[in-house]
Amino acid sequence: MTQDLTPDLSDALARLLPADTLRPAEPRYLEEPRGKWRGRAAMLALPRNTDEVATILRFAHDHAVPVIPYGGGTGLVGGQLTGAGAPIVVSVERMTQVRAVYPDENVMVVEAGAVLADVQAAAAEGGRLFPLSLASEGSARIGGLLATNAGGVNVLRYGNARDLCLGLEAVLPDGQVMHGLRRLRKDNTGYDLKNLLIGAEGTLGLITAASLKLVPQPARRGVALIVVDSPEAALRLLTRTQALAGPGLSAFELISGQGLRFIEETQTPARQPFETIPGWMALIDLGLPASLDPDALLEEVFAWAFEEGVASDGVIAQSDQQRQDLWTLRESIPDANRKIGAIASHDISVPISLIPGFLARADAALDGFDVRINAFGHLGDGNLHYNAFPAPGRTRDAYDAAQISRVVHDLVHDFEGAFSAEHGVGRLKVADLERYGDPARLAAMRAIKAALDPRGIMNPGAVLRLPDAPIDGAPADDAPADDAPADDAPADDAPADDAPADDAPADDAPADDAPADDAPADDAPADDAPADDAPADDAPADDAPADDAPADDAPADDAPADDAPADDAPADDAPADDAPADDAPADDAPADDAPADDAPADDAPADDAPADDAPADDAPADDAPADDAPADDAPADDAPADDAPADDAPADDAPSDDAPSDDAPTAVAPTEGAPATPDHPEGDRHDPPTT
Repeated sequence: MTQDLTPDLSDALARLLPADTLRPAEPRYLEEPRGKWRGRAAMLALPRNTDEVATILRFAHDHAVPVIPYGGGTGLVGGQLTGAGAPIVVSVERMTQVRAVYPDENVMVVEAGAVLADVQAAAAEGGRLFPLSLASEGSARIGGLLATNAGGVNVLRYGNARDLCLGLEAVLPDGQVMHGLRRLRKDNTGYDLKNLLIGAEGTLGLITAASLKLVPQPARRGVALIVVDSPEAALRLLTRTQALAGPGLSAFELISGQGLRFIEETQTPARQPFETIPGWMALIDLGLPASLDPDALLEEVFAWAFEEGVASDGVIAQSDQQRQDLWTLRESIPDANRKIGAIASHDISVPISLIPGFLARADAALDGFDVRINAFGHLGDGNLHYNAFPAPGRTRDAYDAAQISRVVHDLVHDFEGAFSAEHGVGRLKVADLERYGDPARLAAMRAIKAALDPRGIMNPGAVLRLPDAPIDGAPADDAPADDAPADDAPADDAPADDAPADDAPADDAPADDAPADDAPADDAPADDAPADDAPADDAPADDAPADDAPADDAPADDAPADDAPADDAPADDAPADDAPADDAPADDAPADDAPADDAPADDAPADDAPADDAPADDAPADDAPADDAPADDAPADDAPADDAPADDAPADDAPSDDAPSDDAPTAVAPTEGAPATPDHPEGDRHDPPTT
């Protein structure tokens, strides 16, 4: 059990640190981008170096005081906030040094508090590119981006934050410093602790510095928007473009006509390239060496697509301004979504080849709900934003958001997908992880947490449920899920107002940028592992009822509804977005909604979720906290970063509509029947790729 940081303990810690290291936490450190949750803190710590971080964590370990890592504060799944107790919030915003750039090695070493845009600029000064790119790059910090394993728009070509990191320096829960700033591509000298800490959302330690991979800057860019007949046609176009461009394909985005109609309906500023809005489009971005002509290659792609009946129209940008205009159109979709107001938003991933089948099944499953669907995202890496909006003349209050999210998430699970693609678990989606996570994996996660953080001080309640306490943080007023920062929302993913009615958070929230090391750290004991009777992962999809995971299979101590995050699913085994298993609507993801031919037989239905107390899965915090909180860094469409500098406080980084509402309640456990809100923004808004 942890204890609060009392005034006496605070005085004792202050004596071990420079005079201005500890101070009361300003409100901006206790808020998330959309004002949905309010956090608590006894004190804010602002260390300047790794030794000071070690002093803080050693003291916290000795006195069992919880620590919340904090990056830029842009995470959308609650990884950077806790509504319980009086912890120490540790912000890395003073640790911003670029320690070294090695152009010949394509490596740079930076501290966890460095803002992504500054890291990109330092790489450019050395004639290199750091290819992680997402909406919150002006405030997301490296520690948070790594803590949440942020994504962004260039994942297709360069991978997630994890793929761009060679080594880490981190402080473990007991205050020991792990010196792992290797610049090696090959290092088989024991367990890969670097990749264990990346994506752990600050629950296993606090990242203080990283060795990052750089790449040569592409000499020439090409961007095209091609009209396709269907998602199947877009998939064929992706395959052909990869065959022609090879590694030169930086981004491949799927855009639905509904997104452009929302832009038109809300008069969102963006240049519409087609006189009649098409049903589906693909945005292609190439980055090539000087010896290759991107425009010629795009013309070849279009000629093939037209001859094969895959495409019927398209535009190829002929200038930097036209390239920017096409990306602005893509970026404007989340803005328009926010103005419409989503019922439920979902940040999901599905195997790329199954995406057309998933979209068809999901549309059919929601056909009777009288909703408008806007599906768009990173087709190239399998990450979609599948969002439901009210029909014209209706408001989102007239819908059961929990029921809609259950249908979507159960189908995602049946299609071997993930309920959180880029924004992590945080505190918001702990119940989702328990419902859909593999029991053996969750048991291993709890064992790792107990081994590295036996006192449970690191970001308690994040990723893994606390065994005897509610998941903290209560949603404030309903705010549209789409107002979150693009891909990273954070990172990315705090609840939006369209959360399921039963306190279940809707799908996830953003990008790419959850507070770096502030990833939630929950240390549920090993005995919280999934119940023996939890259904196997490979149970046939149609064997499981829509609201799987019977309550009686879950350990008693995980069941309390108040264990669910404010916006999260109530009961222990209910997915974050979904209503508790027992109260899930009967028509929620019925067996016949399960994919027929597209989903493999072992696509376990939602009911194979481990018993409620199964540990949550790993995700950021910023990408939620990971990147997002140097605790993430989630930042992207997409991981926001909670790692924004002091003056980049989350509230400042989030769109004005996301500002916390005055009447937002302070963090408390949700009450049954209280309105819940979906956790993922309407989609990822991002800057054009830097390729």
